[in-house]
Amino acid sequence: MKKIGTVILAAGMGRRLGLGVKALVPVGGKPLIDHLLQKSGEDVIVYTSRATHDPIQAYVKDRALFLQEMGGEEFPLGNGTLYSSLCASPLFKMWIDQGIERISVVPIDNPLADPLIPGLLQGDLAVCGVMKTSPLEKMGSIIEEGGRLKIVEYSELSEEMRLKYLLGYSGVFSANINFFLRAGEIELPWHSVVRGGRVYQEKYIFDAFGVADSPKVVICDRKSHFCPIKEQSDIALAEENLYNLS
Repeated sequence: MKKIGTVILAAGMGRRLGLGVKALVPVGGKPLIDHLLQKSGEDVIVYTSRATHDPIQAYVKDRALFLQEMGGEEFPLGNGTLYSSLCASPLFKMWIDQGIERISVVPIDNPLADPLIPGLLQGDLAVCGVMKTSPLEKMGSIIEEGGRLKIVEYSELSEEMRLKYLLGYSGVFSANINFFLRAGEIELPWHSVVRGGRVYQEKYIFDAFGVADSPKVVICDRKSHFCPIKEQSDIALAEENLYNLS
């Protein structure tokens, strides 16, 4: 059986949510990060930023290892910095030495995310996709371009693309060690992101998906795998879904 490591992306402060560090926001009676730790197995790395590192580490303590984002002050530099940060870290070498063959990545804001979905543990890269509720839903689309898997962020989709590509990217993926090594060697592009009325430059984690030779898309059920918490109004729906799955 393959040894799987999990990386939880927890660098964001959750300013839209307005309830402090997003990883520690209570949902269904426990902090968001607990929902993910309970489904991640023994080998877990929490990817933090300067703003989130200390409070998350103080709460999680010895239940996970920690990797801090390179750079970033008021706002992180984007989750695309994961590859270079992870591959340069002693934690990555330690995982390889321990026999970790594959790494699953989950975002902190989705308590339904499951890093160990069987279908995700195949190919050099496997991505969890969900059908959009409408073409206007604000989530990236999964498309194929030139025989390669590609994710296009919602804000960069044309109206024609929004109508055509209705399979959304959940933010959950899994890949083998070789994919991470290759992704860590490429220079990902910068994207302009508006936050708080200011424009920042960020790197997106999915821009590396094109290096995969045998990508796989697993279509997951929304009710059981996808309920991201972006605003306070999303918490009630997430709690309802968690209750129905219990």
